[in-house]
Amino acid sequence: MTNERPGGEIDVVVVIDAEPLAELLVANSPRPILPTLSYGRVRLGYSRRIRNEVERLLGEKGLPAERVRALLEELWRQGVELEPTTEVQAYEDEGRDEGLRLAVVSSPAIYLTADASLAELREWKDVDVVADVEEVRQILLSYEDTAVVFRAGSEAEAIRVQEALEAAGIEARVVSQQVPWYDGVLVVGQGYWGDIMVFEKDAAEAQRVIATLGLDRR
Repeated sequence: MTNERPGGEIDVVVVIDAEPLAELLVANSPRPILPTLSYGRVRLGYSRRIRNEVERLLGEKGLPAERVRALLEELWRQGVELEPTTEVQAYEDEGRDEGLRLAVVSSPAIYLTADASLAELREWKDVDVVADVEEVRQILLSYEDTAVVFRAGSEAEAIRVQEALEAAGIEARVVSQQVPWYDGVLVVGQGYWGDIMVFEKDAAEAQRVIATLGLDRR
């Protein structure tokens, strides 16, 4: 993927190696692993081999068969089964870099790998190669527009709003307007301490959550 905001609706595929994928399914189900995007749809990409390896890993965790089936159904709902290309490989071992080959045929795509040497590539054939799901989220959400949903009169108020939003599953950032060595003088001049920012796609729900706090708007 590029660092420019895509134009129009697009499909973004995220391929995840079997081991981290199994862990993420267990940790997140029934919630989606990947964020909802305003500019397109994001899906998990997997091959039959990766799916079978995930099933084996889930079984090794001692999960009941019914739970394993439910997690595999969740993978099916969130993802799409792909056929890896045989034309582009980083290594001679097709099994080792199958996830990378899946991502190459799914551009724009991101590949999350458990293989440290693959992660060192950082980019391969226009695929972002990362080692952590938070890096995936940062790449995907970097295209999202943001909006100011509240102006806090103090740091304590800002933290209260931020915590309420995050408890509701909304990512929120506090942006202070203060100059530290002036000891709050900008509160007097501007009438507020700092902004609470969220992704624009979450703005309406954020406003609803903030309204329940009964705070004065600025």
